[in-house]
Formats: sequence, structure tokens, C-alpha cells
Amino acid sequence: MKPTTPKVYILAYTALADNRSGNPLPREYEASIGISKPWETDGETQGEVLTEMAGRLCYRSWEAGLNPNVTKIREGNGKYLGNVLEQRHGSVLEHTNVTFLFHGVSRVFTHELVRHRVGTAISQESLRYVRLDENSPMVLPPDIVQAIMEDLSGETVNDYVSGLGQILQHITDRFGINEPGVKFSVKKAVTSAMRRFIGMGVATDIVWTANIRTLRHVLEMRSDAPNVEWEMMEVFGRQVGPLMIQMYPALF
Repeated sequence: MKPTTPKVYILAYTALADNRSGNPLPREYEASIGISKPWETDGETQGEVLTEMAGRLCYRSWEAGLNPNVTKIREGNGKYLGNVLEQRHGSVLEHTNVTFLFHGVSRVFTHELVRHRVGTAISQESLRYVRLDENSPMVLPPDIVQAIMEDLSGETVNDYVSGLGQILQHITDRFGINEPGVKFSVKKAVTSAMRRFIGMGVATDIVWTANIRTLRHVLEMRSDAPNVEWEMMEVFGRQVGPLMIQMYPALF
């Protein structure tokens, strides 16, 4: 078994229908509420445009005069979304989603991640079906591992990791699950049991979709708070946060 470092990949993100970035509103809708000319926005991304659209719909603030209560509107996507964030108008942030692949993260990480379940979709690698072996990577806190290696000359740590690999290999050989013709139900049962011999540091993969409101909340909780768990900081503070700032600057 070998150490690994978590990696973050973006798999998907919200896009407007028919790629209508510059003039995103349906003309029939605009005509029905009396917009004088096609509504335009300078939003740089379709997610930011969609968020602006959801907000403007709430107050019919596409242009001054549509709502008699609105005599002045904020022009520009950046200024508009800045006010949305300042006013904490969180519901309009929920229309834009980002889908991540968190690769090589530990079960410690995924157990903390799934606590943030509102506004998310989750698909995780199943270690009931995906078999662990002596080459399965582990995610270990580098500072603590370094200290242990220095204190114990590395022997105890190496023996522990080597021993885990030997146990997994022995289980594989003992129940013959690599032999031809073994039923999948047997492989599944043994594979399921093998999980229990490995610590929560074993690496796994998870696909996680979250809306912008949830993403902002998780970033606040898991990268901008005291005593954040180191792997959460590695994933959200050092990888997800910068990606979101680059991708949706008006929303982050």
C-alpha cells in the first residue's frame, strides 16, 4: 500500500439552454411581461448569467419601470451578483451546479463530505465491489507521518503498511477469488469483508455535485474556519476554492 494525494477534477457545470449567453431570455417571455428590448447581460459565465436571471425574475428588475416599485436597477452582472451575495439572497444561487470528481481521497474525507447533503448529489466508489489489494493507496496526514517516521525510523509504519497488504493478499488467496469460475457473489462477499481490515485512510473516489449556495457554505466551513481537518483544507481550501474563484469570480 502506498501514500497518495487527493486530486480535484471538474466534470460538469450548469449551461444555459441553446447556449444563450448574450441574450439568454426567451423572446416570448420578454414580450409577455413587456420588456422593451431583448435583455442583455455582460456575465462572463453561463452559471453567473443564470444566477442573475433568477434574481432579476424575483423582483422583475430586468429594466426600470417593469415593476412600479423599482425605479432604478443595478446594471452589470458583477454588480448585481455582488448585491445578491451582500443581501444573502441564497435561493438564486441554487440554480447553478458544479460536478466534481474527488480522486484519491480518504474515507475520512468522504464521511465528512456527505454530512453536507443539502443541495448535493453523491456517487461514491463502492468498496463492496471494488477490491482492495496490497497496492491500494492510502491518504495519510504528511506532518504526522513524517513525525512518526522520524520517531520510529520508519520501521513501524512500513511494517504496518506491509502487514495490511499481506492480510489482503492472504484473504485473496485463502478464498481463491482470483481463480477461474469463482461466482461473482463469492467475490462480492469476500471483497466486502476485506474493507473491514483497512483503516479509513484508504483512498477512494467520489463524484459530488453541489449548487453554488452549498459550495459557498462548504468552503466557509471546510477551508475558512479554525481547526479544519487537513484533508478538507487540501481539497476545498487549496483546490476547490481557487477553481471556483477562477471559474465564477462574481459568485466567489
